[in-house]
Amino acid sequence: MIRFWWIALLSASISGSIATAVLMLVCCVLRFFKKEQPLLFAGCLALALYLFPFALLFPQKGLSLPPIDPNLSSGVLPFVEPFSPALTESSLAFAFLSPAERILEMIPFVWLLIFLLLAFRSLYKNYRFARYLSHKRILCRAGEAYTAQGKEIPVYQISMPCSPFAYGLFHPAIYLPDGHRLSKSALLLVLRHESTHIRQKHLWIKAAAQLAAMLHWFCPFVWLMKVYLEDACEIRCDHTVTAAMNGGERKRYAQLLLELSEMRGGSGNSFSVAGKQLARRICALRRKADPFAAALSGVAAALLLIFAPLAALPGSRALEGVSGNMVMLREALVHTKDFIPLPEGSEGSLTAPQDLAAFFWPVPEYRYCSRMQTTGAVIAAEEGSYIYAPADGVVLAVSEESSCTKPDDFGLTLVLLHSTGPDISTSFSHCKALYVVPGQMVRQGQCIGMLGQTPETSGVLCRFQIRINGALYSPSHWFPNEAFFPGAL
Repeated sequence: MIRFWWIALLSASISGSIATAVLMLVCCVLRFFKKEQPLLFAGCLALALYLFPFALLFPQKGLSLPPIDPNLSSGVLPFVEPFSPALTESSLAFAFLSPAERILEMIPFVWLLIFLLLAFRSLYKNYRFARYLSHKRILCRAGEAYTAQGKEIPVYQISMPCSPFAYGLFHPAIYLPDGHRLSKSALLLVLRHESTHIRQKHLWIKAAAQLAAMLHWFCPFVWLMKVYLEDACEIRCDHTVTAAMNGGERKRYAQLLLELSEMRGGSGNSFSVAGKQLARRICALRRKADPFAAALSGVAAALLLIFAPLAALPGSRALEGVSGNMVMLREALVHTKDFIPLPEGSEGSLTAPQDLAAFFWPVPEYRYCSRMQTTGAVIAAEEGSYIYAPADGVVLAVSEESSCTKPDDFGLTLVLLHSTGPDISTSFSHCKALYVVPGQMVRQGQCIGMLGQTPETSGVLCRFQIRINGALYSPSHWFPNEAFFPGAL
């Protein structure tokens, strides 16, 4: 379960990082043309990509399976029967999990531990701060509540040197420092500013950004997005408050920001905090809202929503494949004997094994198949014909090069692992060459080897076997052609 959520988180991280990079590029373009505006809507969409793994809404689809030629030859391959059961686990080189891969398997647990520590720290700090406010706050002498667009917002005084701030998600309120010396006009500006934060749900946006930063603590782009959203919320608030002001009134508002920035303390939603954010806010006050920037914000938001998850799909698929294959290898290496090729024998008890997996025909350029095998297909082809992976998987084992010289062996052999729930594997024996190594991921239709000839055979061929939960099953279940049925000659 944790692996699933870890892959989902990485998918969201890739999508959000792409969206953040696009948003920063749009901001640079606006800054170049001196039309920089807070693209808050686009930033919220990028934030949503961090919190929701939209890439998982696009399930991976396998390759379409080409039809098999129904006109198979009735010829029989010239090889000696039965195969000798000489192929053992000792004659195969199995994949193994390297120390680095074992460390990679621990990463989801490391992420979870750090996330829980960050979440506990944040919740504890907010709990202590909220408890402090509930014990120390008193109703503001200027009035019990500030009414903004018909909604009353409580206003309190707090005995701490701080800049005015709004706090609370479900029951928000405005807090002023006790003993402040704000004029009536300045106090009205402060209340309008903080009430705008509450009405436009900026406190929720900042809380969501903090959650995304904790979830994706390893991703630098999410911290960049968090800072950008905090700036955008403040600048949007400033624009709302000063929309009807003239140049002189904007200047006095900027002076108020400078004065209150000297007060420390409060929460992350303080009216004014000294630093780079304050400099960006004052610079933004010199610019009014631009319709061009607003339109560009809408276009950027649409692009972020549509293309960022799609652009993240390849990376998400790769991460999912690597993680899934490591888990499969770890489980399969415990009982490798259930996957290696077997001599001819009776078939398993499943009535419809084809419902468990869909396979691609491994040798599209074949000439004909032997009718003498009940639990395996011996495929003949021309010299130089290639073998392709019948399904996605990982290379579990290959035989040693020296095994090809043994007269009682299966020759150069390859075992592909496709699943461990249930155990599904395919194997190819008597190969001339292999193009994969143990532990390598393969995709359906990927070239994995070449047909060859061993001392046991007198033609160019390969033996194709399918094992499910340790039992052999005839390929005729997946490729229903009469040439696979025994007794047809």
